[in-house]
Amino acid sequence: MIAARRRVPAAILLVLAPAVLLRAPTPVHAATSANIPIVPVVQKYSLDCEAAALQMALSAVGISVTQDQLLQQFGADLRPPVMSGGNPVRWGDPYQSFVGHVNGNFVVTGYGVYYPPIASAAIAEGAAADGEEGWQPAQLYAAVAAGDPVVVLVPHLLAAASVGMWTAWDGRQVWYSHSDHAQVLAGFDQVNGTVTLADPLDGRIHVYPMALFEARFAAFHGDAVVVSTSGTSVAEAISPTNGSVNVAVQGSDHSLHFYWNVAGRWYGPLGLGSIDAAYSAPAIVAQSDGNLDIAVEGPDHSLYMYWDISGRWYGPLGVGGTGMVYSTPSIVVDKNQHVTVAVQSPGNGTYLFWCVGGTWSGPYGLSAPNTTYSAPDLSLVGSGAPILQTVVQGGNAALYAYLQHGDGSWSGPVAWSSAYADYSGASSSATATLYQGSGATLEASAGGGSTSQVAASGTAYSAPAVTVSGGDTYAAVQGPSHSLDVYTGHGAWSAPVMIGGAGSTYSAPSIAAEANGNLDVATEGPGAALNFFWRIGTTWYGPLAIGGGDTAFSALP
Repeated sequence: MIAARRRVPAAILLVLAPAVLLRAPTPVHAATSANIPIVPVVQKYSLDCEAAALQMALSAVGISVTQDQLLQQFGADLRPPVMSGGNPVRWGDPYQSFVGHVNGNFVVTGYGVYYPPIASAAIAEGAAADGEEGWQPAQLYAAVAAGDPVVVLVPHLLAAASVGMWTAWDGRQVWYSHSDHAQVLAGFDQVNGTVTLADPLDGRIHVYPMALFEARFAAFHGDAVVVSTSGTSVAEAISPTNGSVNVAVQGSDHSLHFYWNVAGRWYGPLGLGSIDAAYSAPAIVAQSDGNLDIAVEGPDHSLYMYWDISGRWYGPLGVGGTGMVYSTPSIVVDKNQHVTVAVQSPGNGTYLFWCVGGTWSGPYGLSAPNTTYSAPDLSLVGSGAPILQTVVQGGNAALYAYLQHGDGSWSGPVAWSSAYADYSGASSSATATLYQGSGATLEASAGGGSTSQVAASGTAYSAPAVTVSGGDTYAAVQGPSHSLDVYTGHGAWSAPVMIGGAGSTYSAPSIAAEANGNLDVATEGPGAALNFFWRIGTTWYGPLAIGGGDTAFSALP
């Protein structure tokens, strides 16, 4: 989807690297093999292979949905085709909706649908999805290595296929094939030269020669949808001066909204940014004087900053120019009360920006190109004289850390996990860094390569969020079936407490600890509502919909 972009404001204070760079290509991880567990299904109707394939892919990332629900999301153009010589020459547009009758005669009264409605349906059901034509096979293998199933269009049993053309009612030239069939790419093996496909026509898992798959995939224009867990939408900060709970969220039409709770009463939304102002989830931090700072990816991959002074908001201020930011930012206030922001940079590196005395500096290239494949996690760690730490997913899907020293210099990267073990952005506390592991596990690293599993396979379907209260570390994560789970770490990690039932959570959560030990969790709820959960003592409450429908929208991290 191409969204309208706004011009970046002229008030840019300092730019150290003024060149505008293009977004880097999709990263290609170096895994030689991977396999995603897929529960096979058989398509319900003669022509609903796309719905059945998407059903399998969504199930693999923890989302349960029926084929009929997905078909309703696709929509349908039931007008019959104009035929000539037994082939359609005018018909509907599969880039817009399902063409024909789902129980029809193939390429006579019914056909199917292509990547845009498939991706839209996946997003509507709470996943993140990237649909395109022209995918390269290596990009698909990288997605599978990251744990993301891929809906691909290839013939059943990879039989030989021919491609024709018709003209859609809207004038688009549409390719079609009598062998067009949606399946799920669930595995690959570079050593043996094979791929694994889940086929809804026969409900079986098939292994094929990689070269044959790549040839058939290219013949169908490289049409595919990568399905992954939902991204982040919301961030929280607790004011150290009045204890207020402050929530920033990406709203509709790429807007930026702010909510706040004082003495148990919610206020907002306050529109900090108009439409086309926020192209990521926001990051928010509270300073020691109670003032707030928000960082967000702005239009044209810029860094937008908003700040509050005694209840009055200012911004956006475009920091660093365009072409700089390719992720949700991470923001901290360091021991000197300087605001620092970390983002994924063009070329898949990490940039730092920092503000001293009201003047912004940066970007500083913390990591080299092709080293960062997640939103960086920037945190202040250590006791006494805490230092900055940045943790990222590296090019081999391992967790890597960079550490700042007392003189301001940085060292790293240092591998904190094995390769192909980290499949989300991370979240750090003073005691541990948590991340989503292979097979939807929840993993913790204490640094120096020491890792432990917090939760087994099939339990973590988002990036986690972490906070500390007293001697305990708390981790919140989207669980199976869009539930919301919280784990407690005190030496060992506890079993999860499900604070939000199935269907309550459609994004990575945020979590914050109040000075009195109470906990607050915010997340995107059903219907893009903004849901809030809170713990008083040991009792959890919620969800409270502090924003109505179409309030909170996930963004890829």
